[in-house]
Amino acid sequence: MKVGDTALQHGVDYVVLPPYSSESVEVTGGVVFAGFGVVSQELKRDDLAGLDLKGKIVIIANGEPA
Repeated sequence: MKVGDTALQHGVDYVVLPPYSSESVEVTGGVVFAGFGVVSQELKRDDLAGLDLKGKIVIIANGEPA
């Protein structure tokens, strides 16, 4: 995958979810960063609040927030 002039390697720099069975997947759309993607009343956190995700490629950070 290439973003601008930066080449990213699948499995190292990013993963595509859900897993796809084909060698290549082509998608287009706007890109939205959604933090860690956490939605939790207990943690009083909603990383998706106010984001328009419909028809977008959503990027979430690996791991969990501190």
